[in-house]
Amino acid sequence: MIDEEPVTIADLVGTRLTRVTAARHQQQSATAPQLSHLRLHPEHLGPVLFRTPGDGL
Repeated sequence: MIDEEPVTIADLVGTRLTRVTAARHQQQSATAPQLSHLRLHPEHLGPVLFRTPGDGL
């Protein structure tokens, strides 16, 4: 189950990251894959998902 409760920057400050994962997708018109989302895995908090509207954060 995914918890949709918002996480603030204050929740992440000072928290140790155990892993960072990124997903990329290839568009037919693009020459390189674009970032679609980034997932931070802070210790004792669980994964935090960042979605991107384009190819950057």
